[in-house]
Amino acid sequence: MQVDVYDSFVAMYQALDAAFDEHPKSERLRTFASEANPFLWKGEGSADPAVYIEFEQAWEKEFGDRKVTALEARQFVRSHLKTQDEGEYAFAPAGDVTLAEAFDSVADEKIWEEALSES
Repeated sequence: MQVDVYDSFVAMYQALDAAFDEHPKSERLRTFASEANPFLWKGEGSADPAVYIEFEQAWEKEFGDRKVTALEARQFVRSHLKTQDEGEYAFAPAGDVTLAEAFDSVADEKIWEEALSES
């Protein structure tokens, strides 16, 4: 299975949205998921357009415009979330779950591939 940037972004959002059920007090997760919501506007993007634009630019730097395997996409998403944890979303108080930890808590390789196959 090959996936593109937008399908990977939507799957990332859905994983983080599901992770919020496990970490309902996480301000970092709440903020990122709210800003990344791809279902607020018509077309491809996110509630805060900069979130998707940054994801897409990082994807293009890594892969160009090619589709990738589900495993490559998962590795990219994890790396991207770690970058966000250390950057714009580093504001969270000590002990708050990181975006990468939240993602890993709900999206192991099998579940990730299943989610992408449904998109």
